[in-house]
Amino acid sequence: MKLNLEGKSALVAASSKGLGFACADALAGESANITICARGEDALAKAVSKLTSSHPGVLVASRQADLGTAEGVESVVDAAVQTYGKIDILVTNVGGPPRGPFSAFDDDAWASAVEVTIMPVVRLIRACLPHMPDGGAIVNIQSSAVKEPIPDLLLSNTLRPAILGMSKTLSRELGKRNIRINTVAPGSFDTDRIHMLIRKRAEENGITEAEEEKNLAARAALGRIGKPSELGSLVAFLASDAAGYITGQTIFCDGGMTAFSF
Repeated sequence: MKLNLEGKSALVAASSKGLGFACADALAGESANITICARGEDALAKAVSKLTSSHPGVLVASRQADLGTAEGVESVVDAAVQTYGKIDILVTNVGGPPRGPFSAFDDDAWASAVEVTIMPVVRLIRACLPHMPDGGAIVNIQSSAVKEPIPDLLLSNTLRPAILGMSKTLSRELGKRNIRINTVAPGSFDTDRIHMLIRKRAEENGITEAEEEKNLAARAALGRIGKPSELGSLVAFLASDAAGYITGQTIFCDGGMTAFSF
C-alpha cells in the first residue's frame, strides 16, 4: 500500500527513542519530512543521525525542548514551521504521571499530573492548528489504560481517558477543516520504559525480570510484547490518506491484551 506521504511535514513529539522514535522512523520511511524533539541533547542528536542515515533524502529538523512547558511546545512548533512552512501531521506523545495509590497524591500531585498528561497534548494541538491550512492528521499516542485500568497507575488511568473525550469532540470541529484526529492506545512494547517497569515490578513481586517479562507477555493474546515498529506503522497509516475516512476513533494496538469486547 502506498501511503503517499512524500513531502508532508510531520511533527512527532518526544521522539528521540521508544515509541516516539518508531513513529518518526515509520513516517520518514514513507518519505515524510520530520521534526523531532526531546529534552536530552545527546539522545536527540543520535535520533537525527539514525533517521537521516536510514532514510536518505528525507529532511529531519530537531529541537531540544521540554514539552511539559508552554515555551517548550512553542519552540518545537516554531522549528517545524520555520523549516517546512507548515505542518501536515502531528503525533502527540508525552510521558505519564507517577505510579502510586490514591493516598499518595495530594492536590499538588493531581495538578502536576494534569500538567504532565493532558496539557502538552492540548498545547501541541493548539499551537499546530494555525499551521495546518490544507487539512491534515493528528494522532495522539496514549495507553490501553484509556479503556482498561492498569494496576497501580491511578493517575494515568484517571487522566488519559480525557484525551479521548477531547479528540472525539474535536473531530467534529476539525472535520470542517479536513483535519482528522485519532488516538492510538498501545499495550506493552519493547521500550526502555517498559523494561524499567518490568524491573520495578520484578523487585516488588520477588521474581526475576525474565519471569516478570514472561508474565507481561502472557497477558496479550499474541503472547508477546510488541515491537515499536508495529505501532509506528499504525501511526503512519492513520496519518495518511489511506485512512482518509477515519477520525474521532481510538485504535488499540496491544496484541489483544485488553479484555473488553467492544
